[in-house]
Amino acid sequence: MYNKMKLSSNFFLITTLYFSFSTSSILESTLPTNQAFNLSYGQESDFIENYLTGYSYCLADPPKVSTYEPLKDSTLVSVQAFVRHGDRSPLYYNKNDGDIWDFCNKSDIVPLLRPVKTAEVPDSFSDASNGTLVDIAVQTLCFPGDLTKKGAEDSFNLGSAIREIYVDKLGFLSNSLENTNQIRVRTSIAIRTIRTAAYILSGLYPVGGPDSNVTVHSFHYPFTKENMYANSLLCPRVANLTNSLVASPDFQEYLGLNKTAITLLNSMIDGNTSSSVDFTQTRSYYFDTLSTRICHNLPAPCNSDGECAGKDVYNSMFVGANWEPLFQKRFSKYSQQYDLITAGLFLSDIKKDLEFLVQSNLKKKKCGQKESQKFLMYSVHDLTFAFLANSLLADRQNSLISPFSSHMFLEVWKSNSNANNLSVRIMLNNRILKVVGLDGSDQPWCDFNSCDYNKFIKFLNSKIPSNSTAECMA
Repeated sequence: MYNKMKLSSNFFLITTLYFSFSTSSILESTLPTNQAFNLSYGQESDFIENYLTGYSYCLADPPKVSTYEPLKDSTLVSVQAFVRHGDRSPLYYNKNDGDIWDFCNKSDIVPLLRPVKTAEVPDSFSDASNGTLVDIAVQTLCFPGDLTKKGAEDSFNLGSAIREIYVDKLGFLSNSLENTNQIRVRTSIAIRTIRTAAYILSGLYPVGGPDSNVTVHSFHYPFTKENMYANSLLCPRVANLTNSLVASPDFQEYLGLNKTAITLLNSMIDGNTSSSVDFTQTRSYYFDTLSTRICHNLPAPCNSDGECAGKDVYNSMFVGANWEPLFQKRFSKYSQQYDLITAGLFLSDIKKDLEFLVQSNLKKKKCGQKESQKFLMYSVHDLTFAFLANSLLADRQNSLISPFSSHMFLEVWKSNSNANNLSVRIMLNNRILKVVGLDGSDQPWCDFNSCDYNKFIKFLNSKIPSNSTAECMA
């Protein structure tokens, strides 16, 4: 389990959140009394209040070709790109929102899109060619959780930025899409990740040339097999461990904080806040209802009595949204097992994909084979980024809840002087991923500007269940 005392020494780093809510004074000043909880939650709260600069939840810092540099004396072998979907409407609306969520008409973007199909397959290596064409919604009013026009545009721009690096600067990917063998695309089953992938691909390979009608095939797993987030249908033990995490003294004390603010938010939200686990076992959905308003410069939400949720309410929900995954995946006595049967299942896929990409491309170079797959994109959720960041032991800055259009590039490079010398570079939102030590110390367990490939594979193995069937039924 992650060492709490050592964790605190290296977790005071960066970033700033742009608040637009008016000030409110309803937040309770009650401090947590449980010593273990006080340590972890107090650090997170102090970091956000006193050290957070340069961070915007509404849009991740995009990749920049001007600052991107290839690894010295090395050749790029493969890339796995993880991208969070673009800006969306909240998953729960407020009772008096009316028609304020009118940001979803994307009709002017449709002509810019290339054909993309999506197919449901059992695993990452199955044939995905028999899919259905991805349609783009053009209605003005957003559905809950709907990708907005801003989200579509940000995703398109992300694709263009990826092109500037991997096509224009490096020549790693071909200039046109006349052959789609180089690229494979996985999404979740959620329509916003499927459409995000379509926008990114259209920015990466714009229409207008002879390849405009070339179709890109994406795929996703069935809902019961999805491992991009904690899924009790895939792994029944997830439900038991989740209940244990929620019932723990630390988490119960956390849920008991800010009762006045929670009561206020419950009076606004159009949802079953009294019994739904979305509200009784987490505070993330409260954060979602507030943060999405900020991203569209909407006023603070108010209830029918005219009571409004101000900046301090938002601040408390933001702290909670960042503390929860840290507790689940690092601080709790259940964290190791929980991480193994949630993130570990997705990491298993990542490792298989990684080894396939590397082996096929090294073999291609030796045998002169045709161009093979070397760029695998995953269109995912913020929960997936939490999997990646916490499993890799990211420092506090890199463990913050991922902004919309977040991106992580896992690159494998081959030394030009020694073909057997492979290294892994990981960049998260335009920065090299920084991690802490295996014991929680300041000394990173690997430098992700150039991490030894075999060391990285060994680390992944430690995070993947050896027998997922047995682990999930225990």
